[in-house]
Amino acid sequence: MVAPFVSTVLGAGAIVVRYRLVTMGFAMAALALAGVLLSQMGSEFMPRLDEGSILIESRKLPGVSVTQSVALSTQVENVLMKGFPEISSVVTKIGRPDLATEAMGVHQGDIYVLLKPRSEWKRFGRSKPQLIEAIDKSMGGPGSAGAAWSWRGVSWPARTRR
Repeated sequence: MVAPFVSTVLGAGAIVVRYRLVTMGFAMAALALAGVLLSQMGSEFMPRLDEGSILIESRKLPGVSVTQSVALSTQVENVLMKGFPEISSVVTKIGRPDLATEAMGVHQGDIYVLLKPRSEWKRFGRSKPQLIEAIDKSMGGPGSAGAAWSWRGVSWPARTRR
């Protein structure tokens, strides 16, 4: 039972050795094709998900107290709610326990911006990227420093947590 398998493998091996330049040519072509396909694949395997919300990562000065952190986050929530009727609600999460996979102090926070259905939007042509750009501009752009806080950018929640 093993003998036919061994003879087949040895026969194939003999052909590969006999035509080694052709074999190397096929191997190099396969490697080049794999390189081309890999370069076209992109850097992410996860598709873009539109979850109907936006996430803003906020950063405050490291020595900020819980009271100050809450006050600054409330100011940001008010700016967003008053300036963008497309937003249905804003929820801020400040800090995260030390036991989590991504521990965060009270100076770090996530601002979840929940949006109304696009059929209710009156601006931005019902385009989420245009809304995100307007939010960026209203806050001074990613990484810009306010009096005591800055923010890293606006994104979709799933894209931010990789």
